[in-house]
Amino acid sequence: MLIPLDRDAFELQYTTYLRVSRTVGEATIRNYLSGARTFWDFANAENPSELQFTLTQRTLTKYVAWLTGKGLSNNSIARNISSLRSLVRYLQTQDKSTESFPIIMGRPRTQASAPLFLSEPQIKNLLEKPDACTFWGLRDACIIEILYSTGVRVSELTQIDVSSVDLDSQTIRVIGKGSKERVVFLNKRCHELVDRYLVQLHHSDTHKKGNNRPLFINRNGGRLTNRSIQRIIKGYAKTAGIDPSTHPHTLRHSFATHMLDGGASLTSVQKLLGHSSTRATQVYLHPNLEKGRQIYREAHPRAKGHTDAKDERVHHENTSNTRSQSE
Repeated sequence: MLIPLDRDAFELQYTTYLRVSRTVGEATIRNYLSGARTFWDFANAENPSELQFTLTQRTLTKYVAWLTGKGLSNNSIARNISSLRSLVRYLQTQDKSTESFPIIMGRPRTQASAPLFLSEPQIKNLLEKPDACTFWGLRDACIIEILYSTGVRVSELTQIDVSSVDLDSQTIRVIGKGSKERVVFLNKRCHELVDRYLVQLHHSDTHKKGNNRPLFINRNGGRLTNRSIQRIIKGYAKTAGIDPSTHPHTLRHSFATHMLDGGASLTSVQKLLGHSSTRATQVYLHPNLEKGRQIYREAHPRAKGHTDAKDERVHHENTSNTRSQSE
């Protein structure tokens, strides 16, 4: 493969390919571009004076070792490998002589971490922080309520137009990853807030007119960005005394976790989240394991009165320590 001399021009062409031909989301595009930059840095370090770089199993192994030496986790290395695979696919569309992606041997094992989510009291506290008596406070209350009540991604929220909201059916049409459209539902509280907000939005001097009017606007009348909503959520989280790392996706995690806690099926939560398969949704089962274990102990006839092995070990150690001290 050829190492691009003009990286800016290359990234512009690559971005167009990802956005038009692959129809991937903006966050994925940013990750792929970051991965491409990382690989070009490695390629230049390996062959400083060469513009041609051959991707073989050996060089791929050296790339993984190079990433490891920079202190990257297995998950981060796996993301870089995925970005490289996408890069090679694009280069093959530009030059048929580009080598195929090597078969990965000994691919880093990724570990899915349990997502951060808020408890129901924390959610209630957060929802009460915006001053819904003001226009901007009402906007913020709608943002937090929709994020938690529907589980939409922040990138989906920012793209919602006024025309996407159907108050009669209490639904909102959102465009997810891969430009896939789905419908999410508004609960009573969310419906009331959005209804009040739309009335005030209609009379707002800053609200731009037209067919594609954004639902959530900034003080200049433009569409709110992902970063702006992140700042809004973090601000209210700080006021509520909640974990400062709270972000819009935390509310999505909380939605999924609380839905499963409430008895919703994995497939129904998958559809509401806009996941293509239940594989991505299964990560939300982790916080429910201990609850499921407790329900099993209390309900199953063969498990009643059963003490967890860990609890037995702790009890045994405490008893032994007490006996030793008495002796």
